[in-house]
Amino acid sequence: MILSLLASPACTRLMSGPFPEAKEQRMALTNHPARDYYPSWSPDGRRIAFTSDRSGNGDIWVMDRDGGNLLQLTDDPDYDGFPVYSPDGTQIAFYSTRTGNYDIWVMDADGRNQRRLTQHPGLDLHPSWSPGGDRISFLSDRSGVNSIWIMQSVGGDPEWVTNGDGGVWTPHWSPDGRRIAFESGQSPFSPLALNPDSSSRMGFFQSPNRGQLWVMDLRTGKPSRITSARHHDWSPSWSPDGRILAFVSDRSGNFDLWAVDRRGKRLRQLTRTAANEAIPVWSPDGKFIAYVSDESANLDIWTLAVR
Repeated sequence: MILSLLASPACTRLMSGPFPEAKEQRMALTNHPARDYYPSWSPDGRRIAFTSDRSGNGDIWVMDRDGGNLLQLTDDPDYDGFPVYSPDGTQIAFYSTRTGNYDIWVMDADGRNQRRLTQHPGLDLHPSWSPGGDRISFLSDRSGVNSIWIMQSVGGDPEWVTNGDGGVWTPHWSPDGRRIAFESGQSPFSPLALNPDSSSRMGFFQSPNRGQLWVMDLRTGKPSRITSARHHDWSPSWSPDGRILAFVSDRSGNFDLWAVDRRGKRLRQLTRTAANEAIPVWSPDGKFIAYVSDESANLDIWTLAVR
């Protein structure tokens, strides 16, 4: 059931040509006093998994794309967050503190067969599946600075991908499997900056640094900067065709959704609200972006129609 349907101003027209812009249509899929965040589309576009503390602590839930048929997938006294569907839709990767540390886990898409993939005293967060489903990238501080690592989807020893001095955040694998987009800044790693474990909903949008978007070419190991350092740009998400990155930026004065081509040449603002938006994720058909907003004074899951 769609809980609300609101009109939003059209996005700014910074360019011409085939580039995404927001339609006059946004939908709130959840409307609950709890915090709902970290959306992830199923590969068929019919379901959205997300994290919610409506059960008393962070657990993973799933709902239909219109907000109906909510189902709780995990029920653990510790934190489970950041669910991500595998490319074939049969599994969900996530991170959890149920062993006393942040580790990467996977489970069947119905919540069964939950199993731990990483076992390291470092913090392992933000999994992202390779397009083939055989590998998972994730964020970890096991090297002494938060970096991107890649492991087989069944677990095992991971490979260190980034090794710069700046902090790395929110990696996301490109649809062709050749690149990983991420945010990089110069501040120490803190999972609380992107994980709303505090009682304040605004804690979700606070970050200790001003970061930029980068894209790492996995064939050459060469990173390319996509946005400038003057703003805080974060949470990149590839469009299904791999041409565009949706992301979050404070360049408008608060956190809004923006889009940029993968070379950083074209830019467009997608939302213009007084609220804060975060964690954009494209639908498999490229027609919608699911995201998080505090517009209703809670953290809720919304969708934005794009064209």
